[in-house]
Amino acid sequence: MQTELSYHLPKWMKQIGDIVGYEPVPHWKKSLYEDQKSGITISGVPDDWFIRSDGSKAIIDWKTAKYSQNQDKLMPMYRVQIICYSILIDKTADLYLVYMEPQTEKGSAGNNIIDCGFRMEFSATVVPIENDKKKVREALSITREIFELQKPPVSVDGCKECSSLENIIELLK
Repeated sequence: MQTELSYHLPKWMKQIGDIVGYEPVPHWKKSLYEDQKSGITISGVPDDWFIRSDGSKAIIDWKTAKYSQNQDKLMPMYRVQIICYSILIDKTADLYLVYMEPQTEKGSAGNNIIDCGFRMEFSATVVPIENDKKKVREALSITREIFELQKPPVSVDGCKECSSLENIIELLK
């Protein structure tokens, strides 16, 4: 059920294509996929799902952060996440992460206070993501391997999450 846009899109969104409408994002309970090979069910919903003038679709996942190719250690996780959205709602859609970097120049706070509250400007960076479903297959295989271990994997020195897990395991003994 396509809905036409009733507002003007910013120029930077042209990087996603000639957007003319959007599809309401389905509830996560309607977006379930059971992978037969791993036996794992994935679920989730993207932030937005746009329709272009040629009828093609674009799935968008918004990130409130500065985009940095060298520093984004979360990119492999984000990539699998958005490809999962494609599997769940539209296997042919193009995929985009849109990083919205808060503009916080020194001394600008006073300009951002307005009668009804506070406003903040953001700078957008559009990052196209290859719709490579093999990435999801790899992640599901690793997840299945970890699930089938008799004991948790050996922790890595200095890993906060590993230490937290070890503390929980100790408390449960």
